[in-house]
Amino acid sequence: YGRGEREAAFQELEKAIQLNPQRAQTFVNLAVLQSSAGKMAEAEESFKKAVALDAKLATAVSSLGEFYAKQRRWAEAEQQFLRAVELEPNKPEARTQLARLYLSQGDRAKAEQVLVEAKKALASDPAGYRLLGELYVGMGEMDKAVEEFAGLYREHSDDLRVKKNYISLLIQRGRLDEAGKLNDEILEKNAKDVEARISRGQILSRQEKPEDAIGQFDA
Repeated sequence: YGRGEREAAFQELEKAIQLNPQRAQTFVNLAVLQSSAGKMAEAEESFKKAVALDAKLATAVSSLGEFYAKQRRWAEAEQQFLRAVELEPNKPEARTQLARLYLSQGDRAKAEQVLVEAKKALASDPAGYRLLGELYVGMGEMDKAVEEFAGLYREHSDDLRVKKNYISLLIQRGRLDEAGKLNDEILEKNAKDVEARISRGQILSRQEKPEDAIGQFDA
């Protein structure tokens, strides 16, 4: 926000609160705006007001958790994120926030456990069951990442994102024949798939076939 835009936004939110002082989401929006303006004490009060108005509004609870996390108030942030998971156990957002909180504190084991539980709880949600593998990639634990995505591919062979992530990991680990076979399956169905063509080029390049690799991008 520019200064003029922020003032206008404050005025609009104040009007909205006057019209409906019981709407929790309006106080969440106000708190976010106050936080962006550096009004941290006022922002905290607005977040708390939102939660007081609707203790079951997960966005209010998790937003308060994010507010605490940015201030490194770890215990308070953890409490809010755990509550958000309770409120929305079938959504990945709060679980992701909780895992990131633990990573911010250097506790990889707790972050991993959160996402192991997420994988079980969100077994039918791609955004949920991919989280653990993505965590391993982010932590640089590539052997675990390969093993995790191999398992995911066996369980969700129709998930194209899982397949592409697995291919990318196989390429990184030098397992080029396996990667090539899976990647060719994608190209057989869609020869213009850009990611698959890039992966094909990477495979050929690492197989010391630079001319063939370049040809992947000529068509």
